Amino acid sequence: ENPIIDKMYIGYMVRESLILEFCSTMIALILAGKMGSNISSEIGSMRITEQIDAMEMMGVLFKVIGTGIVLTIVFLFVLYLIAAAIAGKNPFRCMWNMLPAYFTGFSICSSAASIPMTLASTLRNGVSKEIADFVVPLCANVHMVGSAVKLCASAVAIVWMSGTEAAVGQFAHFIMMLGIVAVAAPGVTGGVLIASLGLVDSILGFSAAQATLLMTFYLAIDGYGPAANVTGDGAIALVIERFFGKRGRSAAKSPVTDAKEGEMK
Repeated sequence: ENPIIDKMYIGYMVRESLILEFCSTMIALILAGKMGSNISSEIGSMRITEQIDAMEMMGVLFKVIGTGIVLTIVFLFVLYLIAAAIAGKNPFRCMWNMLPAYFTGFSICSSAASIPMTLASTLRNGVSKEIADFVVPLCANVHMVGSAVKLCASAVAIVWMSGTEAAVGQFAHFIMMLGIVAVAAPGVTGGVLIASLGLVDSILGFSAAQATLLMTFYLAIDGYGPAANVTGDGAIALVIERFFGKRGRSAAKSPVTDAKEGEMK
């Protein structure tokens, strides 16, 4: 026998303990069942009103955007490896100096509007002012590789989602024609998209609904295309500086030319 608690209170204490332990659990189960039924009915209504399809579309959209960003970063990495090897510079340092131009293009979504920051970043890479003033404004309207990559990724996603058959040769034809059209496209928001709508219709055979969806995908986050464009302009400026800058002109002089110049003096 327990000298503190009498036997007559043991049953009462067990009952109260069980109630205290299980009341919260039972209430949680009741609430979970209620919430589960409400969620199921809401999902059913969303399926009827095609809201589920829209959510699935948003998931595909994020995948397209992520793929496009990765592709443009890989393109810039390879481009700067080649340009830095030609110019004799550190590619990682050059890319670091171009980060302000990249983020400016990403936020403004326009290659032409990013020219001042692109010029400043290009000068930090050691490009002369004469070369930078020529290359950057020119490439702002003709170098649209980032936008072209984004458009191709969006087009592939539309073909995959709609179940449309598109041969590799068909896409190769589209990419080659897009490269020509992108040169003539203005360096403004959606410039490459508007200029290539005819190709999407004539080569890929997109319907009006597919073209509208393509525009939605392209314009959802338009920044990473112009960001890759303006960052790539800096790599092009490095190559032009190597061959046509003061360093390139001095390296191109032959000993015979130097001797003739000495005789003339």
